[in-house]
Amino acid sequence: MKKLFAKILTFVTGLFNNLAPKVEKAIHAGVAVTEAVKNFVESPVTDLLTALIPGTVDDKIKVQLRNSLPGVLMVMRLIETSMELKTPEAITAAALKYIESLSAEDKRPVLHELAVRLTMILADGKITWSEAVQLVEYYYQFKFKPTGVQLELDLAA
Repeated sequence: MKKLFAKILTFVTGLFNNLAPKVEKAIHAGVAVTEAVKNFVESPVTDLLTALIPGTVDDKIKVQLRNSLPGVLMVMRLIETSMELKTPEAITAAALKYIESLSAEDKRPVLHELAVRLTMILADGKITWSEAVQLVEYYYQFKFKPTGVQLELDLAA
């Protein structure tokens, strides 16, 4: 089993090292925003969307994330559509409240899916769901988590 995982890791590492810069940046943004969601539900602040999108993100990306995040949270069914929430802040707050209520084990797959969906949106369709799942996991485990990388992006590249 260890040999199989080693081969998979080697394959994903090779795939990651040959990504277009925009896709690599999209993965980073998806993971970083998801990590901010995780940190937010553990210690909430007042302005949700501002708190979730790191300040070092390019303004164009901030706009894209502010516009996309509430829709992604709704698609993931993290809030009841019957709640009739209208504003991005209300939608995000309801979804974060739901995530906060989950056990640590149940949060992990929800946060992983969030990172994958955000990555796909920011990559403008340049990667598939399967690729995003693998690349986000690889990036989080081997690039983001060990270094505590700060988010500094310009997806226009």
